[in-house]
Amino acid sequence: HGALLGVDVRLVHLDGRHPEAALLVAQAARRRGDILISIDAERPRAGLDELLPMCNAIFCNSTFASEWTGVSGLPGSLAAVLDRCPLAEFALATRGERGALLLARQPLRRELGATT
Repeated sequence: HGALLGVDVRLVHLDGRHPEAALLVAQAARRRGDILISIDAERPRAGLDELLPMCNAIFCNSTFASEWTGVSGLPGSLAAVLDRCPLAEFALATRGERGALLLARQPLRRELGATT
């Protein structure tokens, strides 16, 4: 995993377009233990069931959470994402012109990107 992630890496941001590669990077980050993992999930894809629970922050569009969890309604489906992803500090769904909806664990365990 040293070849994948340099010693100065503190955060990796993934997407689900290449799940095998994203999973290798996420696994290397978890082995290191001091790297935060965020993901931009556009739609359910092969490999996301294994990848998403490894992430500290989940960004998605307004339909992904419901499609992935089977729970209707954005607040409830974001809560279901957090239930399925115990390491995630928050899940954020973009809603186009209507802004975004963020559901965060309380209290947040740390500030995303903080060095301490």
